[in-house]
Amino acid sequence: MKTFEVTITENWIEKMLDYQTGLTHLEIANTLPLRNKRIFNERFREIEKTGKYYRITEMSKGGKSFIFEIN
Repeated sequence: MKTFEVTITENWIEKMLDYQTGLTHLEIANTLPLRNKRIFNERFREIEKTGKYYRITEMSKGGKSFIFEIN
């Protein structure tokens, strides 16, 4: 199991939600209360200033972060 930090961002305001354990970023995203989908760099640049999204970061050395847009 890995540990992930989950944050939610809306209109540039980031709020740390929780630490969760799971095998993958997607597994964690599927447990979150708001419907979401993983996005890639092009879409992130469009929503990073005005959108609402989760950031899920693996808490290990060199851990990756993935962005999940909230629908």
